[in-house]
Amino acid sequence: MDRVKAESMLEEARAELTTAESAVVYLKQVVSGLEGLLKTSPAVAAPAFAGEMSPAPQDDEQASDAAESEHVYPRTPAAVLEVLRSRPNFPMTFKQIWAEMTARNLIDPAIKSGRNAYTVSARRLAENKHSGVIRDEHDRYVYRTEPADPMISSLDRGEEANPMQLVV
Repeated sequence: MDRVKAESMLEEARAELTTAESAVVYLKQVVSGLEGLLKTSPAVAAPAFAGEMSPAPQDDEQASDAAESEHVYPRTPAAVLEVLRSRPNFPMTFKQIWAEMTARNLIDPAIKSGRNAYTVSARRLAENKHSGVIRDEHDRYVYRTEPADPMISSLDRGEEANPMQLVV
């Protein structure tokens, strides 16, 4: 296997990993939300599974402390990608992405570099051609669900566009 093909496969695998991490984060949030709903709503009872013991009742303060300590934050690229994927083909500044991540509680307070780590992740996603994220001329990030115009894409890469390739 040649090096170029191996690097291409590595980029594809990284893109798939980012997608999978994003899906895991989303599912964890769904599970967490449903568990919270079941804990706060007396009208909805959680089904008991065979051999499962129900936890001892906790007061509200203990429950909120436990929920905070159990919260799993997504990795920085997965958090950025989750926000961008929620609004495909919609350009967002990093300030807008940050505000949305804050609103969704996706920002890990344990990361020492804070906002910079997320900024770098957004830039790296835009540099990775398999992530689906691009950065436009106004420094806005866009998650593309459809491929860009081949004429424009080739010019963006510094290649000479071949109009004959566009003929169907």
